Formats: sequence, C-alpha cells, structure tokens
Amino acid sequence: MPQDQSLSTEQRLDDAFTRAKIGATPAQVLELESAKQNIAAEDLLPGEAIRSFERAADAIKNGIRIFISYKFIHSTLAEKFRDLIRDYCLARLGRDRGLQPTVFIAERGMDGGKDYRKQLRDEIDKAHWFFLLLPDVQFDREWPIWEAGFFQRGMTLAERLICVHHPSVPVAGQLEDLQAYESTPDRLHQLFTELFFTKQAIPGMEQISFNDKRKDLQRDMLELSSLFKHERPAVADVCGRFIMIEHREGVGYGKIEDLLSAPIVDMKNLTEAFDRRDGFRGTFGELIRSVNDDDHGRQWIDALRNALHDVVHNFVPGSVEVQFSGARRGWSFRPTLYCLWKDVETDQIQRFHVVFTEEIGDRIGNVPGELDALATALRWSFRSWWEIYGTYGGRLTAQDVDDIHRFTQRAEQEVQSRGGLDPEVLAGTFEDAEKKTLMAQFANYYEVYRRPGTNDGKLDRAFRDRDARLMRESLDELKPSTLWFLKAASKRFAELIAQKAG
Repeated sequence: MPQDQSLSTEQRLDDAFTRAKIGATPAQVLELESAKQNIAAEDLLPGEAIRSFERAADAIKNGIRIFISYKFIHSTLAEKFRDLIRDYCLARLGRDRGLQPTVFIAERGMDGGKDYRKQLRDEIDKAHWFFLLLPDVQFDREWPIWEAGFFQRGMTLAERLICVHHPSVPVAGQLEDLQAYESTPDRLHQLFTELFFTKQAIPGMEQISFNDKRKDLQRDMLELSSLFKHERPAVADVCGRFIMIEHREGVGYGKIEDLLSAPIVDMKNLTEAFDRRDGFRGTFGELIRSVNDDDHGRQWIDALRNALHDVVHNFVPGSVEVQFSGARRGWSFRPTLYCLWKDVETDQIQRFHVVFTEEIGDRIGNVPGELDALATALRWSFRSWWEIYGTYGGRLTAQDVDDIHRFTQRAEQEVQSRGGLDPEVLAGTFEDAEKKTLMAQFANYYEVYRRPGTNDGKLDRAFRDRDARLMRESLDELKPSTLWFLKAASKRFAELIAQKAG
C-alpha cells in the first residue's frame, strides 16, 4: 500500500502497526507494540523505520527465517549449527507459539530443477538472520562472501549479519554491520545467549528460549566449537598462490598507478604466473611485468584495482572475472580479493590478501551453472587420470605426497568455486541411475577419505603425515571411482551439449 509521504515517521509506524495487528495473537500484538516503540526510538529515515518494523513483524508473526552460508566441505558443521538453532528456537517458539524457525543451509536446500542463483537470492531476501561460517581458510570463500554481501545490501535494523570464524581465520572485513564471533566455546556461548536468552534479538521479541534451556548451553557450545577444529595449515602456508599487498594510508585506488606502485610484502607459489620466486619483494607493477603487455592483461589488473577501491570506500567488491595468461605457457590465472588484514585497535586496513586460482580458458557468461560445474569436475578428473594415476605409479615418496596434495588443493579450489563439489548441483546433470552412483561416491569420499569435521580421513592423514604408503593405498582405492566418473561425465557432458545445441 503506498505511503503518504507527508506523514511523520511515528504516524507511518502507527499505520504499519495497525496493519500488522491483523491476525496476530495477543502475545504477538504486545511484541509488535514493543517493536514499534524500539524502532521509533532510533534515528532512522521514515523508509528505513517502516522496513525495519515490517521485517520485525514478519519474524514475530511468522517465525524467524535464517540463512546459513558455508562451503560444502563444511556441511557437517553447517548441519549441526542448523540443528542447534532449531533446538533453541523451539525451546520456546515451538511450545509457546506453534511457530518453527525456517533455517536454510545454502548448499543443502537447493531445488535441483530451479535456477540456483535465483533460489539463493530469494532465500537471502527472506532471511532475518544471516550466518557466515568460516572455519577454515583452506577453501575458497568467494561465494559465501558474495551471499553475505547480497544480504547486507538490504539489511534493516531488524536483521543480523553474523560471522562465526575460527580464531586463525581472518574475518571478512569488507562487510559492514558484521557481528563477528570466534568459534571458541566462550564466544559461542555469548552468541547463543544474546540470540536466545535476551529480549530484542528481533526488535520487540521476547526472550526466545526458556531459561531452563540454559543448562544445555555449555555442552552444546563445546560440541559446536569442536567442529571448527583447525588442524590443517592455512592454504597460504602449503600450496596457495597468493600475494600480500601493503595498503598505504590515503591511497584510494582510483587510478591504476595506485595499484602498480603498491608494495608486495609477501607472496608464494607464483612462478608459473609471474616467473617470480617466493622471496620477491617489490611493487605490484614490478611483480607482474612479465604478463602486463596487452589489453587483456590490463583488464584483470584494472578489475583487481576496482575491487580494492570498493573495499577502501566501504563497498562490497565485485569479483574479478577476467583471467590472464601466466608467464609460463599453458597456465592461466584469475585473482580473488580473498580477505583483508586490519589493525585490531584502529580497524585500519593494513594488507590485502589476493589469491590466484588456476583457470583453463575464459569463462563463458551464458553457460548454465550446473553445466559449468560438470565441465570443471570433468576437466580435473581428466587431469587426475594423467597427472596423478599416470605419473605416480608404484612406490611413492614423501615428496610425491606433497605434490599430490598441492594438485588436490588446486583442484578443490577451482571445482569448489564453480559448484563442482556441491553434490546437488553436480548430480542434477545426471540421469537417475548415475545420479545415485555419484551421490554414493560423494558420501563415501567425504566419509572415508576427506573428513572436514575431524580432518582424519585417509587422504587427510596421508597429506598431514606425508605417509606414502597410505597415499598409495588411497589412490588404488579411488582409481575405479575416478574412471567411472570420467566415463559417465564424458558421456553426459556430450549429451547435454547436444541437447543445448539442438
């Protein structure tokens, strides 16, 4: 209903309150009244106040909607987080109101028959609370940061953007209005206390959980914290391709020279990209001299500069979609502004952490997401067949294990960024029989070989201990499933291409 713009904020809130009361229970009316009073006390523009009240009223009358953003590799953690949120909400809401929270976990709740990007946007738009889980820096987090940025763009006083991260993982500093909590039992205890055992977690809403539920907090937070266990080293310490760019106070990155003159204070594994060793220290322009020689090269540099500009000016940065050819023939890369390093006391940016992901071929903008995921997974399976199974036959050495670890992490980073590690997206491209086989293989891989929750799968232990015997055993066991996927995915990819072309 159009609003009379001549009305004061208080009058417009009264009108919104009158509409919200329709169909509300007596207890909900009291909370709606409290929400109106709390929002009216804030210094908000009329439009902001009305949107905030309407979002609070939606949660009060219909139940809280929650969105959990994470990477598939951390699905055990995300599902535990979801279950605890439901449990603490239902401790009161289920008995007292008959309302259940709607908790959407991003990589599990997708409908394979619909546009997954539209689904995500729709669910994020509905959410009152958005949780960004960052348990590990080892995997690309570009997409969860995008989801958080999408939520932030329409965020009102009635909504919360919360990041829960392992103490060793940098917070996503480019997000405004972000509440950050380390994954220690004490900080998780504080978070759940603020959400479920205090008033106004949603403006106007009474305490969500009954006090008798407090007795479970210590036990539940210890268990939840344990799933953030961070035993693996950060990817930058093992095989990640990255640079650290020093930020100089007053630089706004409005022109390309701002980036070209920025000092490089750390880097690793960029020989193929820039023909530079890890000990290189100089300016960004000096670092990239070997690849900055054509219009295409300058495009990715300008896109990265624009991302730094956005962050410095408190905007959510866009992703860098332009890749470039490395100094070594056959290698292509795409940069990602991975995170920021800030001074904890002044909150001033000190460094930009830029990761370089290996790419093959330019991204084609109109390829369906599931087909892109299939093509990426197929390409890395093909490479695995020749670069792993075809290269490391017979006895392995500890150095061989390290090489395979680096290959695996490169593959996981790119496949993850394109949806290839999401079983729902990838399996959606297969017919029913192959789909069941693929889902079973996914489950077996993350149960036996790569256990993100405990880091004690067979491959995890082989990588961590440089155990050549266990690595050989794992490769021999995984070889049949890799061959099956190569055959099934190649056939299905050709069929899908033919369908689209026809």
